[in-house]
Amino acid sequence: MKCGYCKRPLTSRQAICDCGEDPFSKLVLGSRYELLGKIAEGGMGMIYRARDLENDQLCAVKISRWVDALKQLRQLDEEEAEREEEARVKREVTLLQKSASQSEHIVQVYGDYGSDFRVGLWYPMEFLEGTLLSQHPKYKEKFPPEQAVKLMLQLTEALGLAHGLGVVHRDLNPDNIFIVRRDEHDEFIKLIDFGIARNLYHRRKLFDTGENLGLGHLHYLSPEQIGYSAKDGCYKKGTSQKLDHRADLYSLGCIMFHMLCGYPPFLNETFEDLPNRDWDFPPGLEKALEDGSLPEDLRDLVMSCLDPDPDKRLPDLYVFRDNLQIAQRRLLGLPSNEAAAFSLTLTVDFDDENGFPINPFGEEPTAPTPPPPPAAAKKAPPPPPIAAKTPPPPPQAATPQQTSIPSDRGSSKIPLLIGVGVIAIALLGAGIYFLTQ
Repeated sequence: MKCGYCKRPLTSRQAICDCGEDPFSKLVLGSRYELLGKIAEGGMGMIYRARDLENDQLCAVKISRWVDALKQLRQLDEEEAEREEEARVKREVTLLQKSASQSEHIVQVYGDYGSDFRVGLWYPMEFLEGTLLSQHPKYKEKFPPEQAVKLMLQLTEALGLAHGLGVVHRDLNPDNIFIVRRDEHDEFIKLIDFGIARNLYHRRKLFDTGENLGLGHLHYLSPEQIGYSAKDGCYKKGTSQKLDHRADLYSLGCIMFHMLCGYPPFLNETFEDLPNRDWDFPPGLEKALEDGSLPEDLRDLVMSCLDPDPDKRLPDLYVFRDNLQIAQRRLLGLPSNEAAAFSLTLTVDFDDENGFPINPFGEEPTAPTPPPPPAAAKKAPPPPPIAAKTPPPPPQAATPQQTSIPSDRGSSKIPLLIGVGVIAIALLGAGIYFLTQ
């Protein structure tokens, strides 16, 4: 391989040439996508601005960088690491394509992934203009509650599609959430990465796979992902618990907390601090309650996501979304929808085999939402309970030449029958009289 600028030979996947220029710029991948310059780089990949030469339009190209990490952290040889990397890239592309076809809040992927001896595995996707959530100016300060709720509702829609496909993301963090700025007053969420997504309830030792790379993500990982067992009440280094969709709910709570407060629930920590972490009452939460950063309308919702015990968190994204919508109406001064009352205890049926909600996201769950608790904001009293319906009486066989006539007064029909009999006898007598005359 040679540098795209000075044409000097490069070692395998060398990031920077001796000439100081990006060696991948000006390369053309798949005889179609010309790399124009690096947009972002992380531990597991790089994203380049590119031009589609077939239609002369801007796009983006993601280049995978898993091989070196897999070799180092899982002690794989080159061939094994390349096979594992391809499996990950294939899974990510498939998930993005399936999800993006149903939601505009997930980045669009153009076609399949490709392989190039100069850069490794890559795939093209839509070019987005905006900023990562982690780089948004308000993320280091505070988002207004109304704006935070609006963006979180969009993120919930994107994540809900993944859960509907039976996938847990496992790595929700501000570096894979992109905010597209449409105009001065409209910002739009795009979920751009499914790099370590897995089927729900997939058991894997996190520390053995290198999927905890990047200490910035530590603040958004659920306790069960990094070795804390709520049932045992202790941290076990180098292990992870069985994961399901509630791990993503914990990460959502961390992200929302950071958006509202300007700092994460756990402050200035590294992996070495994990054994001493207070999962039940994070320092950031204590600070937020003291300085009033966490809005009252959202406090219970965020804290319920941050419970270290998965069984005590919100059960699923249906409940999270419903409560976000109610909080949004309150923040905007609109009456809350009593049909979707503020509740953290909705029961949803789960697939026994895979353990994820049976209904794909977008279809409302059939279980009713209980009425709001007394401590909630002032609302109209709940409607009276609906009485159980009494089954109708069994149908009776019809009697020939008998008609039921309703009586307004409810009086007996016997006098009527006697009167009819008297008239009939009188008419019969009159007939006999005339016939004999």
